[in-house]
Amino acid sequence: MIDELKPCHEIVLVVGGGLTAVQAAQYALRRGKRVYLSSRRQLVERHFDIDTCWFDKRSTNLHISEFYHLSEAERLSVLKEARGGGSVPPIYMKDLREWEKKGKLTLVTADPDYIGSTDNGKLMIALNEGKTALFDCIINACGIKPDCTANPLIKKITEKFLLKTAGGFPSISVDLEWTKNLFCVGALASLNVGPDSGNIMGARRGASIVANTLECKAWLRDKEGGALANPFQLLWDDETTDSESEID
Repeated sequence: MIDELKPCHEIVLVVGGGLTAVQAAQYALRRGKRVYLSSRRQLVERHFDIDTCWFDKRSTNLHISEFYHLSEAERLSVLKEARGGGSVPPIYMKDLREWEKKGKLTLVTADPDYIGSTDNGKLMIALNEGKTALFDCIINACGIKPDCTANPLIKKITEKFLLKTAGGFPSISVDLEWTKNLFCVGALASLNVGPDSGNIMGARRGASIVANTLECKAWLRDKEGGALANPFQLLWDDETTDSESEID
């Protein structure tokens, strides 16, 4: 909807309480719009969307270890609690306050409800305490419920290979393998990597797990030096074959 902002859109409603909503509001403000930013709760100001204990080297190993030993249901609960909705970095909050002082931005704590449209195309929205306001444009930036099958490609894969999911996340192994030779990293690997799986540190940890697994698999397949190789092969003569050694 951001790309559809037009000169005639003078008053804009942005719905959401995270960084994406704030950036959408900033985009509209810089184009001279009068913006209302509505969220169900007051904006949460913090540097990261999860607690730093998940990627602080002094505590991350403990948290990840405890996370690994939880049941699937308990992990889902931890994921929900750790992420806890959207948050806004201080540098963005500072910018929002400056726009507020200029009278260009209004922060609203409410769950907007669409009432209808006026004859001239304005959108009538109910905000908090029964108050209504008219808008020319609404930008929805409130995020979506975690569900990997909402992605058409992943949905097709799950249906074709009958793959399991739990709470909207792929149900993967400790090696992040969903099915044979199909691995998940990033936010898709949240059930095994942890709440920071969608962040840089978590994605890096997930990639490392997959890389180690693939390296191990390659070693197992290596007939010359892998685990399946004959340990006495170095003692053979160059002309000795497997069949000859078996006959002897």
